[in-house]
Amino acid sequence: MCRKMKYVAALSMLCILFLPACKPTADESISKISRAWQINKYYEDNLDRTAAFKSTNKNYTLQFFDDLKFLQFAVVNDTVRTRSGNWAFSTGLDSLYLYGTTDTSRYFIRLLRQKNLNIRRVQSDTTYDYLMIDY
Repeated sequence: MCRKMKYVAALSMLCILFLPACKPTADESISKISRAWQINKYYEDNLDRTAAFKSTNKNYTLQFFDDLKFLQFAVVNDTVRTRSGNWAFSTGLDSLYLYGTTDTSRYFIRLLRQKNLNIRRVQSDTTYDYLMIDY
């Protein structure tokens, strides 16, 4: 085996061994998501509907607490609307569940960083993407 191939093989083994360690833990993910988030961009079926969403849902905020509670807030038609309940990550930390008093919503986590949360909801063959920023 040539010298270059040995280095490639060694590097590949290191990646295989240490790549799973890069996956965040549940505690790290809870720490990142536990804050208030506001809409930066909103898409329906990959079409930018941000302006319509913000005009209909004024001051929309989605807040996650580290005790696994959540609060959604918006002013719709001059009326304050709130939804609250419990939230949880899926086992693989790739989905987020919001358990309201009358319904459950599932969101696929596309990105979770300290200042950015991008989630996707699929409902009745329509895709909703929420690109959120730390409030």
